[in-house]
Amino acid sequence: MKRLVKNAVKCLKCAETIESLSTYHFVSCRCGAVSIDGGLTYSRILGNREDFEDHRRWLIPNSDQHQIISLKEPTLLLNTLKFKSRS
Repeated sequence: MKRLVKNAVKCLKCAETIESLSTYHFVSCRCGAVSIDGGLTYSRILGNREDFEDHRRWLIPNSDQHQIISLKEPTLLLNTLKFKSRS
């Protein structure tokens, strides 16, 4: 199961990068177009998708190694996750 290790976004309107550092740490950019919440417990982003760039990072446990990825790299995410069937 993936685990959040950085909870941050960059506002494309004011160019400020904001990061939520703890569970109830709600942060907004200078212009107010984008906000983020949740620290490393969960990730909640408020704002229009075209107004921010996703800078979150996820730790993907693997039997051989751990990988830290960005969800901007969906092929890496799909290649890293392994699904186990229930028998």
